Amino acid sequence: MISKNQGLFRRMEQITLKPPTTTVLLDKFKEILDSAANEECKENDKTYEKVQNAKAFKKEFDKEQSIYDSVRKFFLWGSQVQNSKYFANYAGVEKFLNNCIFSIDLDNDIGPAIEKVIRETKHDIKRQLAGVRTGANGIADTIEIITDIDTRFDKDLVGCGDQITYMRSIIDVLANKSKYGDLNLIVPKGALMKGVPGTGKTLIAKAMAGELQERFQSDPATQDIRFGFMAFSASELTSKPVDYIAAIFNAADDYDVCVMLDPDEKPFDSPIGTILTFYPHIHCI
Repeated sequence: MISKNQGLFRRMEQITLKPPTTTVLLDKFKEILDSAANEECKENDKTYEKVQNAKAFKKEFDKEQSIYDSVRKFFLWGSQVQNSKYFANYAGVEKFLNNCIFSIDLDNDIGPAIEKVIRETKHDIKRQLAGVRTGANGIADTIEIITDIDTRFDKDLVGCGDQITYMRSIIDVLANKSKYGDLNLIVPKGALMKGVPGTGKTLIAKAMAGELQERFQSDPATQDIRFGFMAFSASELTSKPVDYIAAIFNAADDYDVCVMLDPDEKPFDSPIGTILTFYPHIHCI
């Protein structure tokens, strides 16, 4: 009815609702878990097993920091803009909690069961995202933004000590803008990594994105920051229409921090190496 009356549609006040943040999702999870664990039932009731599992899960959730951190990081991942289309709502939180409760075996350790539920839920969301990109009708739907980066300096890199030290200093500046802003420090506009193929330029760039993500995840004060990572080849960008380039930055605008990587050895036909350009909240690597 409304779509057929364009005049009425234009006169309506448009209200945009943002997806819940990590803190909101985690608080909702605790609220539902408390309610499920405190539900009163008798041993012969149908819900007795669910309540007992909920009580066991709540006990471990409150006691074991590792389980709490796993759930918190999962909600941080789920609240990212791209993933929130399929998860970051209150129905998604309740479904995830029910999966956790019903996966618990009281005779075994709860931690592995929760990790398995997290892996399966992530896999399901990523599968849905892949399906959307495969059958995408618009340019924006074809852009993949990674919100779960596993590459790290200490775990995946050997050597390159001076380069890693420099990248850590950049990470510190980007993660503490207010601190360095008070010192009137100007964030560098860019950096250039040079070297023959195989020296680790792309791996360092990916590790930097992973370290920056870890910095935000590890601090509860910054857990609501939305972080994304995009990788494009120079040949891919130059072969796309102008609308595609605009769609990339429109997608990046949905994130507080977005790292973009161009892994080509000769980006834009220039024999100089991997380019890093830093914007106010969009960091291109």
